[in-house]
Amino acid sequence: MATKEPKPRSPAAARDPVFIWPTPLFADVLFYVEKKDLPKYSTWEYGDAYLDTVKYPDHKLIHVSPQTTDGWSRWYYAKDRDDEDTYNWDWTAFNAGGVSYHAVKRIYLALRSEFVEDTPAMRSAMPATPADVFDGTYILAKREQSKTGDAVFDGLYVIDVRTYAKFTEVVGQNYDHRFGVGLPYTQNVIAEGLLPDESDVTPIDTHSAVARTIDVAAIQAALAEIDISWETTRRVNLPNTISNLRVLASRVLSTGTGAGRGSGVRFNVSSHVGVSADVAFDLEEGYNGPVPATIRTFFVPEGTSGIFDGFTSWPTYAPKGMQYVVTSFGVTKSYQASMASDGAWSASESASVRAGTATGYVPSSLHAAAAIPVDYTDYTAPVGPLGDFIDQMEIAAAARVDSIAAAITAGLTVYGVDCSTAEGKAAATTINEANEDYLNFVDDLTLDDASVSVSPATLTATDITSVQTGDFLVDSSIEIYGYGMLKVTTVTVTIS
Repeated sequence: MATKEPKPRSPAAARDPVFIWPTPLFADVLFYVEKKDLPKYSTWEYGDAYLDTVKYPDHKLIHVSPQTTDGWSRWYYAKDRDDEDTYNWDWTAFNAGGVSYHAVKRIYLALRSEFVEDTPAMRSAMPATPADVFDGTYILAKREQSKTGDAVFDGLYVIDVRTYAKFTEVVGQNYDHRFGVGLPYTQNVIAEGLLPDESDVTPIDTHSAVARTIDVAAIQAALAEIDISWETTRRVNLPNTISNLRVLASRVLSTGTGAGRGSGVRFNVSSHVGVSADVAFDLEEGYNGPVPATIRTFFVPEGTSGIFDGFTSWPTYAPKGMQYVVTSFGVTKSYQASMASDGAWSASESASVRAGTATGYVPSSLHAAAAIPVDYTDYTAPVGPLGDFIDQMEIAAAARVDSIAAAITAGLTVYGVDCSTAEGKAAATTINEANEDYLNFVDDLTLDDASVSVSPATLTATDITSVQTGDFLVDSSIEIYGYGMLKVTTVTVTIS
């Protein structure tokens, strides 16, 4: 049987380099050649130079594909990509602190043996290639390696993926819905480890951090404009107030009379002044219930003094009570007298005083200082006909005393005494004047003989003597709001 020649491969084997243009640069080529029947044991290594070192001095073996069924394989050669920045870039985004920034991703192929971890350094500037494409400064924000899955190739080469980001300042604000005020801030990405004043710093990684800087001056200005009030009610309990403190006293004068006439004249008189007393005052009860109130919230810088200077504090009421003692004195007096036919007199008299006390308490209240007066109300019992008769007898007795005095002056014998001599006149006059004194019994007891006293005699004033009116601060609170500001809340009530 004739031996058949193998048909030529279609397409023909690529024994000469077949060029692949991975970049726009002519010199930066990737090519392959095809070879048949790989040796059973590998006699080559990735990184081997191409056979034609004159024409392709920098190309190295980077990959050998598995053999086809007819024994062919492709051998890929490439050179280090020195100028790949010109074309090696893709737009992307980089997220930091919740903000998406413009970014550029670049992928580099390098021999593993020549890979340096810190070159380029993190946060270093991106090459400005190609020119006039990238506006602003992009810095290295992320770096990672990628693999092809071919263990031999990945052991020889490193795919270095670099992400460069343009970190621009971002302006934003938090909004406090309670008070309707914006709290502005600026956000920047800075080198990790920096701690700018008045900024919240949150690390992204070991190289960068997000710094959020609060616009304190703007926040303080916005808060200073806030002054909110709510109308409501508050319950108050006001003290009692007393005035016109006084003692009310009642005095009663009563009399009794008796008379008789025979060989002589006899009569008796009894009188009594009684008194009763107690303390009286005008009391205004303090109000206990709701009154108009205002709740107010405003802001001041920390360290502000005199925050409550414009307010009137709730009065420090200190009501006082007082114990008192009222003492009253009543008088009883009796008188009996008789006159014989010869003009001789006999009389007897008795008197007694009755005292009484009453203790009470002026209730706790506000009051001014004042003396405690005693107001008397006097009553006199009417005298009947016998009283008029006694009065007439007194007139008659007085007339007789007067006539006896005339007889003494004339030197007659009076009271059995010879009044012709000076000594006799003096003795008779003494007797007659004594008789005249006996006629004064009607005037010896009067209403003024009864009296009332109170102890203490004055009322001491309380620190505040009456309920005050106006707007008063009854409650307040101060809280640290932040940003160098204090939140102040006050409650005032209106007393009218």
